[in-house]
Amino acid sequence: MCDDQGRLQALVQQWRYFNDLIAQIEGQFLSAPLAVLTVIAAGRIYASGPDSSGLALISELTIAVSAAVTAYLAFQIRKVAVIRGYVQRIEREINAAAGDSVFDWSIHCAPDYLGNCWMNYLLPASLGAAFFVACAAAVHTIVSSQGFTVFTVVLFSLCALVVGLSVYSLFFNGRVSELVRNGRRVSVWFPLNGRNGRSVR
Repeated sequence: MCDDQGRLQALVQQWRYFNDLIAQIEGQFLSAPLAVLTVIAAGRIYASGPDSSGLALISELTIAVSAAVTAYLAFQIRKVAVIRGYVQRIEREINAAAGDSVFDWSIHCAPDYLGNCWMNYLLPASLGAAFFVACAAAVHTIVSSQGFTVFTVVLFSLCALVVGLSVYSLFFNGRVSELVRNGRRVSVWFPLNGRNGRSVR
């Protein structure tokens, strides 16, 4: 009996820790992009002065940093998907040990009440539009001042690849949470199937 109670307390502590971790990570979803957009805007204003000739460099950095921020956010969202799946697994174990559905934040409440919230679509679309405008202005500046050099073509291609893979990976986060919740391994690239889904202890 004491062992069961100690195990239940340990699971509850894990549940609290991982939910706090999710909150910390999700707090970066807005702060990081807004900070980067502020720096980009300030850099373009400074570089477009009459005595400054660094607008092309600022534009190149804008595109590169925007791609890096997109990849960073995609990675953070993937971490939340993994942690959310593990928290759901913990909640199932707590409920089984307690004999009642007392913990259901990640299993039911978050998906039902937050998962389909319109802000989940509005916020990424707004940030994406802001970065799109910044990158479009940067591309226009680079092309008008330098043309399509080998460097600019490589830069555009690499950044487009990074952004494309980052956005593409977002569509698999539901599958990631499901695999983790069921104690399965997540594929290195994309969890399309369960071939790499060996059980995790």
